[in-house]
Amino acid sequence: MVKRREYWLDVLKIISMFFVILLHTVCYGVNDKLLSLSLLIYFSGVFAIPLFFMVNGYLLLRKNENINYALKKIIKIIIIAFMWNIPIFLGTLILKGKIINLFYNVFLNFNQHGYYWQFWFLGALIIIYLFLPLLQRLFNNEKGHYKYFIIIFIVICVFADIFNIYNCSVGNGIIKDNIIQTYRLWTWIMFFCLGGFINKSNIFENISKRNHIFITAILIIITILYEYLFALKFYNSLFAENFYDSFIVIITCISIFTLFKKIEFNRFKSKIVLLSSLSMGVYIIHPSIIRVLKHFYSLNNNYFNIFASIIVYLVSLTISYIIMKIPKISNLIKI
Repeated sequence: MVKRREYWLDVLKIISMFFVILLHTVCYGVNDKLLSLSLLIYFSGVFAIPLFFMVNGYLLLRKNENINYALKKIIKIIIIAFMWNIPIFLGTLILKGKIINLFYNVFLNFNQHGYYWQFWFLGALIIIYLFLPLLQRLFNNEKGHYKYFIIIFIVICVFADIFNIYNCSVGNGIIKDNIIQTYRLWTWIMFFCLGGFINKSNIFENISKRNHIFITAILIIITILYEYLFALKFYNSLFAENFYDSFIVIITCISIFTLFKKIEFNRFKSKIVLLSSLSMGVYIIHPSIIRVLKHFYSLNNNYFNIFASIIVYLVSLTISYIIMKIPKISNLIKI
């Protein structure tokens, strides 16, 4: 039996991708001393990466694949990262006369360094894929042990958040200064498994859609204000990534995810699928577009940067679409 496509997952991917771009564009113009529209919009991007991991977990943890599936995915990710680094290799060779180590460059990318620093997300996915067969076995076990697994990881995340707050209150550093995003596995595994949990549970399903929209809106507002207050009072840093482990962020992500699950996207299905299929391409390309934009404009105007995010998204989308239409080359934006 063919499983019906869940278009709400595609819509979540599209929205999350746009908010990733907002995070990476609006951040250049925000003022850490002033409460502004752009700062609030920037903090709204905190849900983007967690929702991406939740979508992946929702789709993958209902399957029961063997280790070969995971290994094929890992190899494909490595090949994609390698191929995207070839133009960097050629450019460095032609313009600077230097030969760079492609394999080392890919390693740097997975560790949030180098030109494609955003590949840290792919690096984290590789690690999760290594555990995928075990996680799938856990989630397909009739005894329901995955529920305890989820609770344990939520507790770990909340503890990490509290430790972060305490550490900053006594003048020490924050987690992001000591552990790059690739290796914050307690966070990514938690959100990944949270997606799988929602697929197997009826959490928030008894709440009417109208009430769910209201609850989600209130949670989003509270989360954004929480980020603003704690960023200035404790962290002295505006990075949204400081809040991924916050309980309020976890609850709000659950509310957003389950709300979209209730919505039937019956119109524009083909366009939704198309935009969703281009999300990985947009993710890979958008930092390069931001670099080009910064070459012509400093991106120091917080309100212009909101508009700039739309430009970056549309240009990245267009380039991804062109790549997708080229045979074989299209594999560069597919995982």
